[in-house]
Amino acid sequence: MANTLTPIDVYQIVNELASQTLGGTNGIKVVDTSTFVTVGEKLLRTGTENVLNAISAVVGRTIFSVRPYRQKLGSLTVEADRWGAQTRKVVYLYNETEASTDYNTDINPNQLANGNSIDMYPINSPGVVQLNFYGTKKLQKHITRFRDQLAIAFRNEGEFVSFLNGMMTEFNNEIEVANEVKTRAALLNYMAGISSMGLTEVDLTKAYNDRFGTSYTREQLLSTHMSDFMKFMAGQIKIYSSRLTDFGFNHHANLTGTRIPRHTPKAFQKMVMYEPIFIEAQSQVYSSLFNPSYLEIGSYEGVNYWQSQNSPTEINILPNILDVATGASKDAEAAVNLPYVIGVLFDREACGVVPQFDYSSTTPFNSAGGYFNTYVHWRFNAFNDFTENGILFVMGAGGSGDPGTQTASIPVKKTRAVARGEVI
Repeated sequence: MANTLTPIDVYQIVNELASQTLGGTNGIKVVDTSTFVTVGEKLLRTGTENVLNAISAVVGRTIFSVRPYRQKLGSLTVEADRWGAQTRKVVYLYNETEASTDYNTDINPNQLANGNSIDMYPINSPGVVQLNFYGTKKLQKHITRFRDQLAIAFRNEGEFVSFLNGMMTEFNNEIEVANEVKTRAALLNYMAGISSMGLTEVDLTKAYNDRFGTSYTREQLLSTHMSDFMKFMAGQIKIYSSRLTDFGFNHHANLTGTRIPRHTPKAFQKMVMYEPIFIEAQSQVYSSLFNPSYLEIGSYEGVNYWQSQNSPTEINILPNILDVATGASKDAEAAVNLPYVIGVLFDREACGVVPQFDYSSTTPFNSAGGYFNTYVHWRFNAFNDFTENGILFVMGAGGSGDPGTQTASIPVKKTRAVARGEVI
């Protein structure tokens, strides 16, 4: 989907993705423990207050079950851009060296001959391309607070205040989850985009088998041969991290007819990895090898799942990508289905979320209804820049099978709320 300045309400995308990330999409098999555990039930067998119809009017002891939550992937949130919904990025193209004019050379042996003159004013303008990141995505939540209607549900003022504090803590938790989901969506689009555009995607299963002349499957490498594979994987990540520091045209998109030189120093590198595989490696191999600091990159963050808690290693995304022929953004022709993603290493300018306006506002007290509302509004833009360096690490099926024949169980999610860098 092309970029637009029209604010886009993305609550449906966030709600759908949140349903997956919170593990709410798959059914649960029946296990009969009905006589074993005392369960807190929603059904109330005594009277309730009549506003929320959920809290009893008479209690002995109350436990307010709430804990503060902080969003994951917070490192992908960049500085706020409050004034305007458009950012331009000037990219400098590569100009080759030219023939020397201050000596007679093998190519021009007579250029300094008598009677000749060297023109010192030929024009050689620098080549530049402007990428544009523009658009506004919108999210909103609100909560209602009552003045007196809940008073009968609590024994005293302190208990009532504790209830209200817990209610607002949970409301803030929901905001944190929404912020995490929108950042996760930006990362999922970026990973799927790398694969869809044919950029640097490293199949570690294939790389291991090619290196050692084996034909192990992914399952064999993650079990029988895990120790050797984990050492190999750590080495590959370090190698590619070092390669990103080189000035070159690899590991990112180059527009047709242009070459964009990039390099990403260690301090500018970010890596997001599937954390459980590192935890298992620490317990089965040795911890120092898989300490994030050992990888010597700028910023490391682990995740317990990519798109769904129920299918933690898989992604199934229809991404918004960069058309290198036209310089415009477009939907990928097909969804990207990767059964086992290890992680992604990228330049800090390649993927992120830019806050624009975040604010909350409370309505006046409703004298007729005895309540007031508090609204929270987000305005932000999620961005991907495929002209910046990035490397996707996956594990194919290996063995004699085709890694692409495996099908993920999670449904496709469109991530059109992610801004692409487009040529002006």
